[in-house]
Amino acid sequence: MNRKGFTVLELLVSIIILSVVLTFAMNLFLRVRASYTTEKKNIEMEVSKSIVIDTVMSDVYEYGVSSVNCVGDNVTINFNTTPVTKKILAFNKSDASYDYITYRDNANVIMSRRLPKGSLKSGPICRSSLGLSEGAITNIFYRIEDDNKNDYSIDMFLPA
Repeated sequence: MNRKGFTVLELLVSIIILSVVLTFAMNLFLRVRASYTTEKKNIEMEVSKSIVIDTVMSDVYEYGVSSVNCVGDNVTINFNTTPVTKKILAFNKSDASYDYITYRDNANVIMSRRLPKGSLKSGPICRSSLGLSEGAITNIFYRIEDDNKNDYSIDMFLPA
């Protein structure tokens, strides 16, 4: 039997093998894509958290803090300047598509970070305690949650 070409059985077996290989490849691709999306969101949350903390803490180190007040979803930080500079760290849940964290003085927005809707969970918690030698320390804590229910938090300690 010296005929050229493939038999129907050989074609059927090769199609079945190709289908199995493509099914595994597609499954792997979908898992990698889901993992990438999850990690991208985790990185965005961590970056947003770091930018908020770094922005506020740079003012803390430059001016020093005279007082901190938590009212509603806003944290008001009064700095040791003449006249006293007041800046507000606001956690806004009002937009239809996103939550926002903004840091502003009376006239200007210094920093604004957009988070997925529903990320901001609990209002800011301000706790004051005595430090070792610096006097009072205020701990500002805010809980953030991503789409996969992973918890993040903005946790700052401000000497006052």
